[in-house]
Amino acid sequence: MPRLPQPALFALAALAALAPPSDAQFKKEKYPELGLEVQRPRKYDPIPVQPTEEWILVRYVEDQRGERDPKPRNPELSIVGIDWAPDPEPEPEPEPEPEPEDGDEERSRSKPATEVKREPPPPPITTIDRYVDRELKGFELGRDVSEDKPRTQGDFVLFEYELDPRGKERRRGRAFAWKSDARTVALIGICAEENLEDEVKTWRTVAEKLDISEPVESKETQKWRRYYERRPEYSAPDFRLKIRTSTVRGWDVEDSENYILVYSTTNKALIRSIRQRLEAIRKAYLDLFPPAGPIEAVSAVRICKDAAEYSLYGGPRGSGGYWYAPAEELVFFDYDDKDGERGSGKEDSLIVLYHEAFHQYIYYSVGEVAPHSWFNEGYGDYFSGAVLNSYGEVAKIGVNPWRIRTIQRAIEDYKFVPWDEIIEFEQAQYYNPSIWHICYAQGWSMIYFLNESSVVRKHERWSQILPIYFDTLKEAHARETEQLKKSGLDDDGKQKYEAALRTRKKAVEAAFEGVDVKALEREWIDFTKDLKPPK
Repeated sequence: MPRLPQPALFALAALAALAPPSDAQFKKEKYPELGLEVQRPRKYDPIPVQPTEEWILVRYVEDQRGERDPKPRNPELSIVGIDWAPDPEPEPEPEPEPEPEDGDEERSRSKPATEVKREPPPPPITTIDRYVDRELKGFELGRDVSEDKPRTQGDFVLFEYELDPRGKERRRGRAFAWKSDARTVALIGICAEENLEDEVKTWRTVAEKLDISEPVESKETQKWRRYYERRPEYSAPDFRLKIRTSTVRGWDVEDSENYILVYSTTNKALIRSIRQRLEAIRKAYLDLFPPAGPIEAVSAVRICKDAAEYSLYGGPRGSGGYWYAPAEELVFFDYDDKDGERGSGKEDSLIVLYHEAFHQYIYYSVGEVAPHSWFNEGYGDYFSGAVLNSYGEVAKIGVNPWRIRTIQRAIEDYKFVPWDEIIEFEQAQYYNPSIWHICYAQGWSMIYFLNESSVVRKHERWSQILPIYFDTLKEAHARETEQLKKSGLDDDGKQKYEAALRTRKKAVEAAFEGVDVKALEREWIDFTKDLKPPK
């Protein structure tokens, strides 16, 4: 091959920089239920969409594992569906109250000096402009940079917009919107500022090749629908079917009696262990905390392959797992082993699993209300020390390796939270950034002490603290719920929140009525100081 002169080499390099990515850099993926056919960039991985997400249909994030020179942040691309509808008619202004007549002093006194004007609710999201304004934090829709003759498919026309950063936002982005009179399908790309020029080419290719059609039920969905119809032992078939049909490439699904496992880890031994242990630990929950009524809800258990994927999915920073009630989903990840270190790898995964599974169970056991954090988080950590025998039953509850040293140091330094304070902490107080690590460790140690101390077992009143708390919580919640229904306020979020506060207050007052809390605290200190960390 003849050698090209240097100017020609520069010209070729410039052309390569301008050229769109080749077809070989993309892989076709079909989403019949969404009415979409996408040319996915091969360097981007599909990431599951949160179950409660209203707008995002498909999400991709560039996989940079193993890259020698990784980008400052993982570029990502989301496909958003927005249905158009006319804005609702504004609510009519209330009729002004008539002025009080002479002698009507009571009404005159009760009338406020100034009327409080209630702000109208924001208009619904029906356009790309509103979506960016309300859902895309850090950006606003910028200028239209579409081609002079935009692309079309059927009733849809493709528009391209810059995304202008707000404030100190350092990310950059671009929006590509296929618009029709009835619907907008938008592609939103976000990346680091220095990568924008290259990534826009990729995003534009995906947008231009996007195929939009009417949603239809896929053969895969039909197959799983028939599967659950033939297996009545699996409750909540509609929920299970939703999980199955929303699973993206790289994730597998397995059913158990009370759970549905969704996982991307390749650690099959871990999945088998989790499936067995979840059902076993649930029996222990049932024995200790009989539910207020039958629990028909099924929890999805999502096991990400590593901490990075867990974070991309939406795992809170610094957390090892979480239970999210609105989505009925328990999320954690496959922990790395650390050269056989105690409390690492699979053992860490199981600690988080037992903890978060308890939150899921107790929420439905009481009737969809959470207990105080010392009880809820404390019991979550208590069950994380469960040891199963060869029959798959909980043989004993051991010391939690994550909490023991923290609470012992807090006791030595007298930095623990007094019992008469922590038992009334609401979640915000318990999660106070300056003391949350102590609160978590103390909550575990309080529950461990009240369950495992021989002094507590022999004490007529102390031994009843936990049962009384749980029973009162169930009874008080049932009464509060019934009262809200009678008042027609059972869908009012503020009223439900205040009812939950009253429920917890009644439970803690009943549990510690007549208890010398300071004497109990002294016994807890002596017990906890003598505990041995697991080896």
